[in-house]
Amino acid sequence: MSNLKILTPARKRAFESIPTLSTNEREGYFIIDVETRKKLNGLKSDVNKVAYLLQQTYFQAKGRFFNANKFKAKDKKYAEKVLNIKTPVDLADYTSQTASVHKQQILKKFNWKAYKASHKKDLYEFSMVLVDKRHSKEVIFFSLLSYCWLHRIEIPGYETFASIVTDSYLKYEEEVVAKLTKNITTEQIEILDKFLSSDSNPFTLRELKKIDQGDTQKSLNKNARLLALYKETYSSIKPLLSAISLSKEAIKHFSDWIYKTNTAQIKQLKNPFERNLRIAAFIEDQYFKRQDYAADAIQKVLRSKVNKARGYERKCKEQNEHEANEANRTVMDSAKTSKQIIKLILEISEDLNLSYPERNERVVQLIKSYFEAENPDLTSHIAKVEKSISKVSVKADYYKYLFANQTSIQRSLGPLIREVVLDVKSTNAHLLDAISNYSSGLSEFDENTNIEFLNESERTLIHDEDGLPSISKYKTLLFVHLANSLKNRSVTIEYSYRYKSTSSYMVEDDNWSNNKDSLLKATSLDRFKDGEKILSEIGAKVTSNYESVNQRIINGENTYFVQKPDNSWRIKNEDANYEVSRYIPKLLNKNTKTLQDMLYEVNIDTEFSQCFTHSSTKHAKTSIDPRLLFATIMSLGTNMGHTAMAKSSRIFSEKNLRDTENHWLSNENIKKANDLIVKTIQSLPLPTVFNDEHGRLHTSSDGKKVVVAVNSLLANYSYKYYGKEQGISVNSFIDEKQSFFHVNVLTASDREAPYMMDGILSSKSIYESEALNKHVHSTDTHGYTEAIFAGLHFLDVSFAPRIKNIHDQTIYAYEAKSTRKKTNAPIAPKTQINKKLILDNWDEILRLMVSIKLEYCSPSQIFIMLSMSEKQNQLYKAIKELGRLIKSNFILNYVNDEELRTSIQKQLNRVELGQKLTDAVFFGRKGKLRVGLEEEIQKVMSCNTLLRNVVIMWNYMFLSDYYYSLEDDETKKDVLDSISNGSVVSWEHINTLGVYEFNHNAGRQFKATLQQMKNIIISGI
Repeated sequence: MSNLKILTPARKRAFESIPTLSTNEREGYFIIDVETRKKLNGLKSDVNKVAYLLQQTYFQAKGRFFNANKFKAKDKKYAEKVLNIKTPVDLADYTSQTASVHKQQILKKFNWKAYKASHKKDLYEFSMVLVDKRHSKEVIFFSLLSYCWLHRIEIPGYETFASIVTDSYLKYEEEVVAKLTKNITTEQIEILDKFLSSDSNPFTLRELKKIDQGDTQKSLNKNARLLALYKETYSSIKPLLSAISLSKEAIKHFSDWIYKTNTAQIKQLKNPFERNLRIAAFIEDQYFKRQDYAADAIQKVLRSKVNKARGYERKCKEQNEHEANEANRTVMDSAKTSKQIIKLILEISEDLNLSYPERNERVVQLIKSYFEAENPDLTSHIAKVEKSISKVSVKADYYKYLFANQTSIQRSLGPLIREVVLDVKSTNAHLLDAISNYSSGLSEFDENTNIEFLNESERTLIHDEDGLPSISKYKTLLFVHLANSLKNRSVTIEYSYRYKSTSSYMVEDDNWSNNKDSLLKATSLDRFKDGEKILSEIGAKVTSNYESVNQRIINGENTYFVQKPDNSWRIKNEDANYEVSRYIPKLLNKNTKTLQDMLYEVNIDTEFSQCFTHSSTKHAKTSIDPRLLFATIMSLGTNMGHTAMAKSSRIFSEKNLRDTENHWLSNENIKKANDLIVKTIQSLPLPTVFNDEHGRLHTSSDGKKVVVAVNSLLANYSYKYYGKEQGISVNSFIDEKQSFFHVNVLTASDREAPYMMDGILSSKSIYESEALNKHVHSTDTHGYTEAIFAGLHFLDVSFAPRIKNIHDQTIYAYEAKSTRKKTNAPIAPKTQINKKLILDNWDEILRLMVSIKLEYCSPSQIFIMLSMSEKQNQLYKAIKELGRLIKSNFILNYVNDEELRTSIQKQLNRVELGQKLTDAVFFGRKGKLRVGLEEEIQKVMSCNTLLRNVVIMWNYMFLSDYYYSLEDDETKKDVLDSISNGSVVSWEHINTLGVYEFNHNAGRQFKATLQQMKNIIISGI
């Protein structure tokens, strides 16, 4: 079998070719040290001297050797100059025997090893580990390359690496199938053969594949029945899956084939054991996903009921407010009158000048007069006041609504809850016991009914009017507590991707204990090992910063600082200079260009289409018609949908588009293509006008609300953002050069902060080649938490959010001398951080960050889990405490540095303006999403991001061509000034001018009107 296609032809040629040396590299590599000089002096022939020096230079640059006929003339000439050889040599006289000797000498000098068969075996074993984790072919290829550099092994050619990767993929699957063949039982074969058969299964293949996103009773009960089916089937094949021992990534890989095929194609798979392997993996994947979605549904349904109960409680409170106020006034008036009467009775009783009968008669008359004048409704008013106080204390109206809906809640969620398998190691043991009892068929109270998870008032509320406990009320409260416990992770799920215990997402205990140093080194976190030293360094910076910031304020140097009479303060901010209308819009003319042509032109320069590979690693097509690929990308990215796109296309059917999406457009492939376009934008000279500071990367992110017009457990209601519909938040990331390097989706109720770290980690692969002194990232207030300040610190990213009312933020001191008690400085913290808490948990903080960098978990996943269980979790308290110190340092810098404040505002303006481009590209179906699963939504928004970057890159190419065509220096300056002020893409003028600017590097000027963009005609390709 031929090797798998791993790199694009262009990248393959670059890998195999002689390195192209820059001026600095040539000067550095051609320096002749003492040992090299000694070796050269021992060579008699000038040819051998030049060839040796070139071989050594190329080896230092690429770790491999090349034939002399490939040596570059420019490098040869430079070597002759360095060696002071006047007559040019002929490298044809350099023999293969001499080259072999030189190779051995160079390897020995640098303490490297020649590539041998034994090394291929080592690389193969390493590749098998990576295949088990289902890394992409490209990632494995470059991991093998890094392995050679790390172990100083001569780097072999492309085909050798490709052969190892190919053999690893094939061998891995063969070994897995062999394990299955050995361990599968006859009963399991029968179960797997029948599982996807419509004859023996009441559900269609589509129903088995796709989880219903509805939250109606019908949808939830259907999901419960499907979950029960998967639960029963999984328990039967679990011994088989345990024997095969597939990684989570491998399970997803093998199951992916089932998702993308139909029943006929599954039956056509010739090898029955391979078919059973894929079905078994699919069952486990679905079982874990459905457990997670069950937890999502339980929380969403009960959150809705709880919110409505709170609304009902507020409504009742408002309706009864007038009546309660009247009752309160009546009671208060009566109390005042009673006080006066009692006071007068006391005076009469103590008046010795009056006879006893007279005193008695006067007292009796006063009391009779009081009762005759008393409000006849006083008793009822007193009862109303008592009832009002009682209802507030026990939230009676809130529980009244919940209990009124108890039948609906139990019928909707009861079947689903019975099928969820909770982890017996969960911390909320009483709730676990109660759920277990419920799942076993709880129908009435008995001595085994656990009520320990209920609070005191709830234990009273579950009783009916006769004082007997109500099993229905008990179940309702049980469900509410389960939803809350799933959210705060005091209850976790045993078979789950997203609801497992926190420790299961981190490096294993034994691995951490035994290999901590190597793990820290592998993730470049070893410099943080000494927690006391690191904390002391950060603390010293903060203390010094307090002194310098306050000194500038006292000296009157900080003219933006305003001290208020009550000793509080604020910062006067000026708007960032980010004008978008001065010059560039004047370049627009009447020429137009369609979106698919933009894709074609950008693809000529980037070859991003080569990033799209078929989902199958074997027996699959190696290429796809670019027209079909681009049509599918536009169908998703513009939100037109496959039906509308097929009607516009005339040459591609809806089935063509759907098959292309299923087999070619994975989220991984789209990300690769997008990263390639972003890297190309970074390599262009024109975008450098945006760099505010040499060697610094400033990025930003911002969320955008998008309506979801279909059922989705990810979507939530928010009248403020979506009206009466549901929606999600889409978080876009942009750099200074206005390229969108990441996008992720989250629920509208989630904070953007933990998801922001996902985007930062993904950017490392894009910007790692740049010599960055600092990476700064900005968000608005929704994008920050104190814990994220600490997390980004370990990723070498300076967090610089625009925090609303920053003067109201609590700032902290490292040393007591900086606190308000010790100083009268304009800015002084009230309290110190808890150093002991941080240092006591330093080891766990490092373990957390290692787990994130080694991809045991995503930052969003682990930080959300930790924050939900903050009350019980010392690790989160510690990392939050560290973040408070780092945040305090940022606030001081923000107060002190006008340039930093302007830079933050400018970068956030970029991402906010970039959201307008999102709206323009995402025009189909009124901008409302028609997919509900998280993976599907992510794919749509990733395609939209790719299209946005195509727009950005095209624009740069047009401006570059235009700029270089100008002869007037003053006009060139106007162009650059206008670009640097933000008008690269006239997002502000889309509605008024209706035009974008684009171009290709051949010098042709293209434009695309907004209307033209909306009327995409694929048949014109």
